[in-house]
Amino acid sequence: MAALHHRKVETKKKKARRAIPRPAVTRNQGNTAAARTRLKKASGQARTAKAKASA
Repeated sequence: MAALHHRKVETKKKKARRAIPRPAVTRNQGNTAAARTRLKKASGQARTAKAKASA
């Protein structure tokens, strides 16, 4: 069954409008394998950037 009924779309729009504006997530801090790998990569990139800045 399709989830794109007109009523469902209306509800989604209303919820989106009511949502509190929050800043975008810079680093997704999850505990899944993929998220941890991404964090590891991001931390490595941050370390190299910091090392380059100090050198």
